[in-house]
Amino acid sequence: MLDFISKNKELSNNLFSALLVSLEITSSKPSYNFSYKGDYFSLPYDDIIYFEKSFKDNSSIVVCENDDYVVRKTISEIEEELKDTNFFKTHRSCIVNLNKIKRINYDDGIIYFNNEEIDLLSRNNKKVLKEKMEELNGSTS
Repeated sequence: MLDFISKNKELSNNLFSALLVSLEITSSKPSYNFSYKGDYFSLPYDDIIYFEKSFKDNSSIVVCENDDYVVRKTISEIEEELKDTNFFKTHRSCIVNLNKIKRINYDDGIIYFNNEEIDLLSRNNKKVLKEKMEELNGSTS
């Protein structure tokens, strides 16, 4: 890219605009990218509430603030793609966005979001989820 820029007469202007484009690309919000039936989707992590296994076939549903999407991947495949993010597998059929959780009822295994609630919190994952939420919120109580 820089080789092309250096061959032009207006080196400083071209270099500046190329750097702006590079900054825009590298500083974009992290997103979950997938394709389904020929369409390509790029959903910012901030828009995703949770992923849930579809019981119709071997796919998953991405539940967002405004819409739901079908992903032709298993929950395990999605979990692998989302490691080192603020997503957490609460159940064998569900991955939640920790940033979207408003409240958790650990006794009943219910996770509350703004306009959604799910009862997909396994007994095995309660303790780890509680630790992750305390770490995320910066408290140890």
